[in-house]
Amino acid sequence: MKDAIRANVARLLDPATGQEAEPIQEYLKKNHWRGLIPANFEQNTLLGLLNRSQWKSFFADRIVKYPGMSWNSLQCRLEDLRFQPSPAVVSLGELVETARVLFSRYEGRHIGVQLSGGVDSSIVIGLLRACGIPHSLVGLSTERYEFRTERHVQLKLAEECRNAELIDYEQCLPLARLETVSSHAWPDLSCINFASDACMAEACNRLGIEVLFSGSGGDVILGTEVPENPDDCDWHPQIFNYPWPKEVVYAQHGVQLVSFYDNPQIVNGLYNLRRGQRDDADKLWARQFFRNFLPSELVDFSYRADFWGVYVDGLQGALNTLRNLNSRAYELTGFGYFEPSSLECLLSEDLFQTNKTLYQKIESRAALSVWINGIAKWLA
Repeated sequence: MKDAIRANVARLLDPATGQEAEPIQEYLKKNHWRGLIPANFEQNTLLGLLNRSQWKSFFADRIVKYPGMSWNSLQCRLEDLRFQPSPAVVSLGELVETARVLFSRYEGRHIGVQLSGGVDSSIVIGLLRACGIPHSLVGLSTERYEFRTERHVQLKLAEECRNAELIDYEQCLPLARLETVSSHAWPDLSCINFASDACMAEACNRLGIEVLFSGSGGDVILGTEVPENPDDCDWHPQIFNYPWPKEVVYAQHGVQLVSFYDNPQIVNGLYNLRRGQRDDADKLWARQFFRNFLPSELVDFSYRADFWGVYVDGLQGALNTLRNLNSRAYELTGFGYFEPSSLECLLSEDLFQTNKTLYQKIESRAALSVWINGIAKWLA
């Protein structure tokens, strides 16, 4: 159905003036694939979300503005607004109170947390418990050896919560169920994880969760260097609240997805607490600062999860789907980028070498193909 497409978050701008252009639905009806630049989308994927200000538009005559971006009239380009820390005397008690204020915004609604078994989401769970706020938990779980610590923590927190659901990650690996993704207004790499997001949204419905907190952004806020001078802070918390799954997946299930680490007051408190610290990839400071809110396994031990196994298996299981979606995109657009031989050239590489760039190129083609196939149905 044509009214199924959603575009409430992203906006199209005129690249010459920065002024808002026509709604994306109207643009697509008028132009179809004309002006699409697939190579730019792939280059954006390689640059990564943290460098969103450097992205090039995948439309020749329009640019996509995401939440948290502003138009730089001097350089005629979009850029992500930088977070501006403000001086604050912060203690653990003050941070807990800040969290309590954040949670109170959702009073009367059933709160849930994505239970990953890692530090970032476990802090959110610990703060909810400290504030005495009822909540449920939903997460992806696997018995793979490399996730043994996460699974142990997940089971422990789920048992303590008593209102939790752990989803078998093996049934919703990356790149799964791409042929079922609904039409959406703009291509986005987040669709690679559509199956897992859809499974979690469905679990939220079963548990009655209306607001789902994620730990997205914790790696940046808790793990990267924090400059002493607030003017040197290069954080962009708005990128943690991913608009694609929020709008295309969770909203369609009546669930509001919220990143705990994109809240300005929370971010400001953590900036001041970590001010002047170096890179802390293992989040040793956070493990100790929040020790009374975390399972002992996350306080006394540090580790790093390895997701390559799920990515490799996800790709292996989706090869036929990728080929079909890519071939259809080629038929619809005629772009040489989607020639089957071009995709086969990538797939002929050793996919077990865990080459990040190779996987990003494959995933970029997958995301574009999914978008084109979905839009074609909507335009028909």
